[in-house]
Amino acid sequence: MKRLILIFVCLIITSCSSSDDSNTNPTDDGPISTDIALTLKWEDEIPTFLPQAMVYDEFDRPFLFLAAKGGGLLILNDNGDQEPTQAAQVPITDLYMLHAMNIVQKGNYLYIALGDFFDGANGSKAGLAIINVENPTNPVVEGLWESDTTIGGSAIVAVQGNYAYLGAMEFGIFILDIENPQQITEKSNYTPDLNYPVENPDGLQIPNARGMTVVGNTMYLCYDAGGIRIIDISDKEFPMEIGSFHNFAAIENTPKAYNNIIVSGNLAYCAVDYCGFEIWDITTLGQEELIGWWNPWDCNTLGNLWFNSPGHANQMTFDATNELIFVNTGRSDLSILDVSNPENPTLKQSYGVFDDTQATWGMGMHNNDIYLLYITAGVPLYSNWSGLKKVSWAFE
Repeated sequence: MKRLILIFVCLIITSCSSSDDSNTNPTDDGPISTDIALTLKWEDEIPTFLPQAMVYDEFDRPFLFLAAKGGGLLILNDNGDQEPTQAAQVPITDLYMLHAMNIVQKGNYLYIALGDFFDGANGSKAGLAIINVENPTNPVVEGLWESDTTIGGSAIVAVQGNYAYLGAMEFGIFILDIENPQQITEKSNYTPDLNYPVENPDGLQIPNARGMTVVGNTMYLCYDAGGIRIIDISDKEFPMEIGSFHNFAAIENTPKAYNNIIVSGNLAYCAVDYCGFEIWDITTLGQEELIGWWNPWDCNTLGNLWFNSPGHANQMTFDATNELIFVNTGRSDLSILDVSNPENPTLKQSYGVFDDTQATWGMGMHNNDIYLLYITAGVPLYSNWSGLKKVSWAFE
């Protein structure tokens, strides 16, 4: 999404009654033909924080780890069909006063991307927190790092081996040595080429490092308006861009926003904000091919100018067994896509009501449970309810 307008996202902190959970999203090009049933288990309002990202404990302990922006790290007990209860919190006073924006778990450690990337007026340092959750009710901050100067915060973190990769919006990526959590060391800060797909970009055309996945020595970086960048990270001190791709059919009216990416085999699944969802064949470097595009909101027309879009695809989970993509879609809450035919991704099921006052920013999953993260926001997805909803899914 576009940072220059998203400075308004945090302006509205109010509450409202919960919405109807019927599936009436205008997110497809015809009636849904589905064998998937969705059931709301609970909803839990968090009026004072804006949940950004979450992971379910990878050891299957009943805990949700939540990057809660100004609330820091929230750890919630998942009480089955009952509303969650707070187990612990690490406030931002323990995190260099930097907001918690994204989160991943590796073993007993949580890695949290720090720095409010919404604050376009004041900026923020980018940071990383490493938190030991061997005992989830007593989390321990074992390592902290922050950038030397105030930049644009951070939006994403990925971890592989002894290195963490931090997406720092218009300031590109930081590669950090995390072998010793108590001595996090910056190896490099790399900004990919700004002049793609538009020469001399300005305003909303300026790329931002928003999402990423790391496969071996290759990073696939969602560079927002800058498309997808392929970066060789074999030399941690000197990463190098080796490729890029972008859907030029969707660039006519306003810049597009590549938000998140999942790579599975030779396919890349991309959440592209108000342009929906794309599938790329990445078999051959330099010959990446767009083979499937789910464009339910007609982003390539003048009727959709981002801020008025019925949906915004952001965070995703891929169910490889059932060949399904679960993606949160802003004002359209949740879309479940059938990707069994990569050339024709189709809407399998949806959750939420488009014309209410609730919108999702993120999501997480554990087995057949979907956790939807709602935020209060002004532009582009007006919402006046902040919290979590747990929705279970099953084949009928």
